[in-house]
Amino acid sequence: MEHGDRWLMAATQAARAAALFLERNWAQPQEKIAEPDHDVKLRADREAEKLILEKLQDTPFPVVSEETRSGDAPQDGSPWWAVDPLDGTVNYEKGFPFCAVSVALMEGSTPVLGVIHDFARHEEFTGMAGRGAWLNGRVIAPAASPEDPGQALLGWGHPLTGTLSEQELARHYRIQRRFRKVRQMGSAALAMAYVACGRLDAYWIDGIMVWDVAAGTAIINAAGGWSVWEPADGTGLIGVSRSASSRDLWEKTFGNADA
Repeated sequence: MEHGDRWLMAATQAARAAALFLERNWAQPQEKIAEPDHDVKLRADREAEKLILEKLQDTPFPVVSEETRSGDAPQDGSPWWAVDPLDGTVNYEKGFPFCAVSVALMEGSTPVLGVIHDFARHEEFTGMAGRGAWLNGRVIAPAASPEDPGQALLGWGHPLTGTLSEQELARHYRIQRRFRKVRQMGSAALAMAYVACGRLDAYWIDGIMVWDVAAGTAIINAAGGWSVWEPADGTGLIGVSRSASSRDLWEKTFGNADA
């Protein structure tokens, strides 16, 4: 995309500002501002978002962020920012070190660049379509697909946007048992970064918000893996996410079970 380096730097600076704040405030008592079902919203989410918005305000693109949800995604294919200032809020509140800041630039419904900043491990994942992906400036790539797909490691998320019926749980079980092991760690963004650098072989989640997976989708594809984000409603904000080290691995392990 035009001026891609400029926009990647803007996203990186925004994510770093939020990550620095979140790291410094992690040891402090966390103020809750809302407790939706099975989730929590913290004052830290809002403060981190403010820092990101300040950094992105001089770019020409609108911002759609988890906390303010100021509008729907543009429907004309133009660029826009998808922001999650703190992916893994419950983990953050509990001191479980698996959470991250996620900033992505979209062109329509396609993520084209992303930054995922893990402030607990001081790991910064970045990627841009056609240019590559990096972890702290070092080039990364997905793991080689195992000869036996059943030896692959799957990351999985249970979305808060819906409930799982017994039928749906059975479907999830059928898919998960095709893998060697399954991990559910509470941050879609960070799990997808792990696919990009080879720590996970695949990641799968339904009913997920775009800001949770946009940066991960961009980074995985930039790293040479396979990842798709498919909006499922008219807002362009909620959909399904599919990622793997290669499309071949995905097809071998999921087959028609993903129907």
